[in-house]
Amino acid sequence: MQQAYLSVRGALESAFKAVVENDQRAAQDVLVRRDEFLRLSEQVMRGQAQRLALDDTDRLARHHLQTDLLDKLRRLYMLAEQLASRVLPRSVVASEMEAQV
Repeated sequence: MQQAYLSVRGALESAFKAVVENDQRAAQDVLVRRDEFLRLSEQVMRGQAQRLALDDTDRLARHHLQTDLLDKLRRLYMLAEQLASRVLPRSVVASEMEAQV
């Protein structure tokens, strides 16, 4: 979860830099981070699934909290992506998104 947080934090920092300084390189950095964030999100979800199988009385509460946090991180990443995409030409955004599919 911490790595996912750090990834989103970096994306937000780059997005703000892109907007404030009209920095296209920082904007591209945000878009490139998508695969990393998705990979980290998947790791968190796999870990949650493994912990749900354990015999722990607090597992459901922890699962709910982690799911909520991950959802909020996804929303923040999407915001960073939207901010960054406003700095870049549409053709660059489209090619970055196609490269990641």
